[in-house]
Amino acid sequence: MIKTFYEKLFRVVWEKNLVSNKKLVLYLTIQRKVKFSACGFFTLGCPLFTSIIASATTYLVILLQFDQS
Repeated sequence: MIKTFYEKLFRVVWEKNLVSNKKLVLYLTIQRKVKFSACGFFTLGCPLFTSIIASATTYLVILLQFDQS
């Protein structure tokens, strides 16, 4: 609920050109965080990319071990 409030406040301020107050502009830019998601199922962030890299590394190590035997 708070998240939607901030989104609506951000839209109203930018659409109505109410950005004369520099502190308000700074506050709104800090509060505005971009998040990427895969159709709303999960967010794409650093933890996801770290797990993908860890999984790929583990898979390559296992492949190398089978290749040597």
